[in-house]
Amino acid sequence: MKKQYAGFIGIYMFSYFCIGALFPLLGQYLKSIGFNGVQIGTITASATAAGIIAAPFWGAVYERRNCSRKLLYILYGAALILILMLSFITNYGLFLAVFIAAFFFESPIRPLNDAITLSSGHVFGKVRLWGSAGFALGVFLAGLIAERAGLITIFPMYSISMLLGLLFLVSIRPPKKDQCQAGSDSDVLAVTDLHEKGPAGSFGKLLANKRYVALVLSAFFMNGTMIANNTYFGFLYLEAGGTIAGIGMALLLMVSSEIPMMWLAEAIGRKISAEKLLLMVMILSAARFLWYGTTPSTLLLVSTFFIQGVNNGIFLIIAVKYIDRLVDKSILGSAITWYTAIGSNAGSIVCLFAGGLLVDHYSGAAVYLFYGLMNLAGVLIYVTCGLHKSKKNDGNEI
Repeated sequence: MKKQYAGFIGIYMFSYFCIGALFPLLGQYLKSIGFNGVQIGTITASATAAGIIAAPFWGAVYERRNCSRKLLYILYGAALILILMLSFITNYGLFLAVFIAAFFFESPIRPLNDAITLSSGHVFGKVRLWGSAGFALGVFLAGLIAERAGLITIFPMYSISMLLGLLFLVSIRPPKKDQCQAGSDSDVLAVTDLHEKGPAGSFGKLLANKRYVALVLSAFFMNGTMIANNTYFGFLYLEAGGTIAGIGMALLLMVSSEIPMMWLAEAIGRKISAEKLLLMVMILSAARFLWYGTTPSTLLLVSTFFIQGVNNGIFLIIAVKYIDRLVDKSILGSAITWYTAIGSNAGSIVCLFAGGLLVDHYSGAAVYLFYGLMNLAGVLIYVTCGLHKSKKNDGNEI
């Protein structure tokens, strides 16, 4: 069991390390080889756009293959090879094409990792936190290495990290076949929303599950702001009188604060129902961003870094656990990949695009007022659809 747990730690550590090593410095690398701002923005946004299509597609393939991890081996391998190829390409059109192809394979890796972890019986939060740790470590080490050996090192760092993640995936035993089949009534929340007479396939079943659809819509207004915060916090911090060095320190504290909260998330979820716990952190997130919209001092921004840990650390864990209870086990892979595609990828595209417009025409504070209103819309959907209420006889324990 300990060997299995170590394997899952390795999967999360390295599948997030590679993202931390690549994306924060990718724009700087692209600028160094002569790409302009529009080209850089198009390339970086294309990864998220590819994920909207790729994640649900590969999630459906994963289910048709009865949770076969051979598919994940292919996704890991294709991603690491294609990303490594980018280090030899300087033509914009070819770079964009290979980058999109890479993230067509790469995007579903993390949501499918979640599906495997949930099927394994391990405590999800205590495994998932290693992803945040890996991301933070990737950002830190990539900066050190790139400063000494050049920005081009982000591509081999990504590929080596993905290869290590693949080796850890191979090292763990596959789940039993019955764990990939439909769960019993005790395992499923709101199973009455899944009608045999509904549209065929996993997408039809998910679309018929009104609570799942409402949760994904709520997440669209939450996850996008969480992701975009890492891009636009620097603008707000500088407006408040901060420095470039201070931005890095503040973000490091914020990201690091997610780790202990992910560790504690499921324990808290056993004291407070998942439904109510999600509502609480959603309201806290809205209040946080609306407060940021008043341009608080840098001292207050840094000293309240732990709020991000509470928001992101709990929401990222409990939302996925909530999905695990909302849907039949046989379609869990599709449920998580659709949640990622719409709740995270589509949400982040909207928030990043809107944030850019607001920064250009107004200020960083205006960005956060918008993000606060986005969060309030998510809260409104969540409450209006009754997601904050526990279903009778479902068992509220995470």
